[in-house]
Amino acid sequence: MQLQRRLNRVVGDKEYSKWQVVIPPETVEKLGWKEGQELDEQVQGHKLILSPVPDNKDMVELARQSMLAKHRKPIGEA
Repeated sequence: MQLQRRLNRVVGDKEYSKWQVVIPPETVEKLGWKEGQELDEQVQGHKLILSPVPDNKDMVELARQSMLAKHRKPIGEA
């Protein structure tokens, strides 16, 4: 894996850069990530943790399951 700095644009005398992490294709495949997928970042100490952001379908399903679990009662309870 490699951290790279890319010149993004120049405005007057000011240079604006962005940083990119190059992730090997095998790692992306193992994680099941797709090109263009949104990732959430968390910094913990000197570590960067990347996690996929659930898409709307996933969020709707999580909300549905949560609501079902709230209203589900064990058999025999009133």
